[in-house]
Amino acid sequence: MGDVFSFNKILPMPEELKDSEPFNEKHAKRNEFKEKYGAYDWYDWRVQNWGTKWDIDEADIQQYDPTLITICFQTAWSPPQMAIGSLAAKFPELKFKLAYLEEGCGFVGYSIWEGGEYQTGEHEDNSSTDAWKKIAIDEFSWEEEVEEES
Repeated sequence: MGDVFSFNKILPMPEELKDSEPFNEKHAKRNEFKEKYGAYDWYDWRVQNWGTKWDIDEADIQQYDPTLITICFQTAWSPPQMAIGSLAAKFPELKFKLAYLEEGCGFVGYSIWEGGEYQTGEHEDNSSTDAWKKIAIDEFSWEEEVEEES
């Protein structure tokens, strides 16, 4: 699925950045890349342009019909807001919704684009709040784990 649905197909990363060294201040082309691409390396570029450091992983079409396609996928550490925003801008006649949940880092949320523009969304980054739980339940049918007493 990564070949079909890929952030790099939505917004291609410059090929020259592919093998750049993230976090290496002594990298010879670091400043040249910043001037040319607005980013020091592949990591910096992806976070700025996709919203996450890695491309899509474990993508799966959950629903496909004439008016709705639901694709579930994994990304690293943060929601790909910029990538989906770029996709929405390319197809302004479509409505896009990005829903995301990261229990380890404790954030959840969703964003909606219509007419190629961001419209609304919610984001919570404290998993102990009722607002976090409501989004997790509404978007992902999330169930709170209940510890059994010994």
